[in-house]
Amino acid sequence: MMSAKTCLIDLGPSECTTAIALLREGFPQVSSGLWKRGFERLRQHPPPGGSGRDGQLLLVDGEVAGLSLEISSRREDGDSGRQVVNLSSWYVRPQARARALWMLSALSRRQDVTITDLSATTGVARMLPALGYRTISHQILCLPLLLLARGARGSARVLDADTALQASVGHPLHAAFTDHRALGCLVNGIELSGRLMPLVWRPKRRMGVLRTVELIYAESLEEVLVNLPVLARALLSQGYLIAEVGAPETTVVDFSCLPYFRRRFAKGPYPAGAIDYLYSEFVYFGFGR
Repeated sequence: MMSAKTCLIDLGPSECTTAIALLREGFPQVSSGLWKRGFERLRQHPPPGGSGRDGQLLLVDGEVAGLSLEISSRREDGDSGRQVVNLSSWYVRPQARARALWMLSALSRRQDVTITDLSATTGVARMLPALGYRTISHQILCLPLLLLARGARGSARVLDADTALQASVGHPLHAAFTDHRALGCLVNGIELSGRLMPLVWRPKRRMGVLRTVELIYAESLEEVLVNLPVLARALLSQGYLIAEVGAPETTVVDFSCLPYFRRRFAKGPYPAGAIDYLYSEFVYFGFGR
């Protein structure tokens, strides 16, 4: 057990400058502007049911030695709903690395919530299974829309953003879909036998050039894959060339040689066969754009 001189404290808006300096130290390839814009988006579009903090700071002997960002939100998708805590950007200064596992463990102890880590570095990813996390996606499928659009037309119909949002009124996550459109995400949906399956995508540029969308919310990944041709045509019509989809081992074989940094993890209840990266670092900080 760590000494009483090692502790975690809330990272709030007043510590934003400290957090950005520490994040720049841990992730020098990421600009200060990206972190600043991400925190501003959190202020402008706070997640529903959030904790009110931005993460946790690790203190050792009274000095800041590390941090983890935290985006907490609530999903009203059941009788009582559930809390989702997205942790990201773990960093511990070299002189305090012996405390890293303690910090990860302390931040992962919460019960009756879903905890996700969607952009773990290799070092963090190797520790997460020992703390009760499981893989929810082990690789990213990069799908060329021009090729997929040539497939069979199928019976599904893709609804544009306005139509999908209007049709989703009454859906438990309608407000979340509206939020994500305001945050710059692409919202559309598939209509199957009169039933709407809403989809949320985050736009990005692959290799800094190719217009790409990554799927960050779908109730059924299987239905998305079955209807890829019709989705490809709809996305092409909006100028996108590639779609990225996180693939669980139930969909695509998990090869041991796949890099750890492509894996995404969750602890606690997580919907089987679904993708739920709403209110995550992807949305607010735009990692991978």
